Formats: sequence, C-alpha cells, structure tokens
Amino acid sequence: MLDSNSSIIISGNPTYGVSEALNKVITADFFSRSHNNFDLCLEDVQNKFSCLSLNYNIYISCSSLGNFNQAKIIDKVYNTWIESSHTGHIIIIGSSIDIHSDLSRPYAKEKMALRNFSRKHATSLFKKNNGIRITYLAPGTLDTESMRKQKPEMAKINLDYLASTIKWLIDQPLNINICELTLDAFN
Repeated sequence: MLDSNSSIIISGNPTYGVSEALNKVITADFFSRSHNNFDLCLEDVQNKFSCLSLNYNIYISCSSLGNFNQAKIIDKVYNTWIESSHTGHIIIIGSSIDIHSDLSRPYAKEKMALRNFSRKHATSLFKKNNGIRITYLAPGTLDTESMRKQKPEMAKINLDYLASTIKWLIDQPLNINICELTLDAFN
C-alpha cells in the first residue's frame, strides 16, 4: 500500500486530461513539454527523466507522445530501475483501442506495443521478486473536451473515476500486482 515514504512521478501535464484528474487525488511531481519544460519526445530528456525517476517509487506514464515515445520512455525507466536495483510500481496508461480497432492505425499499434511490454515484464519481474510491479491500465474513450467534440455519441469514461481507479491501483498491498486492467464505458 502507499505509505508515507511513497513518492510519485508522472509523465503528463497536470492541467489536462488524466494527469489533471490525478493531480486532484494524489500528490505527485509532473513532467511534460508544457510543465517543467520536459519534452519527453527527445532522447536526452528521456534519459534525464529515467535517471530522475530513481528518486520516486511510483511512476505513472500518462503521456501519449506519438512515434512510440511513450514506450521508449517507459523502457528507459524500466531499464534504469533494473540496473539500479530500484523498487517501485510502474503504471502505464494505455488504451483499449488495440482490442476494439484494427491495428493499421499508428495509435493502436503504439498502445498494443505498450500492452505487450507490460504483459512481458509484469509477470516475469514480479515472479523474480525484484520489487518492481508493472500495471497496464487500458481505458476506452475518455471524457475530454476533444473527445466530446470528435465523438459526441460515444460513451466516455469520466476522468475523476479513472483517477480514483489509479489511486486504487497504487493503494494495493505491495505483494499484489495487478498486471492489466481494461475499462470501457457503454451507454
């Protein structure tokens, strides 16, 4: 469970989307292009961020960065933690699009890569008892302003609900790893 010594780092903008909702329910340090001037699409910034993550025991990847940059930074954080014998919890915010859509779209391919990364590492790492947990959270369409405009007819997941689900994941006992959780809304 989250204890008083837990610290959280989030790749995401605390004034938008999932990160904004998380900022209401947990205390964390946020890093993004528009917050703390961290352009996480740049390799040198990804390297800096992965080293910085060693100061935290929970990493939440909220940024959908394109060109597989979300996967790249997660991989860098993961490898940095392994090399440093660092313990903690990596929570990857992905999408259920790779389940519901054809995989010809780049976004769906990226999310499938994240899901595969998580599946591969979550079970093997946890079984080795190295102290790292990895959770892949795959929400469907989120209730953001842009999604309301793009897909007004589609059911959407409330961001505050999603943030409370992430808080629930964080609060699980340290000997429990929830490898994957998919959430979809319906009308």
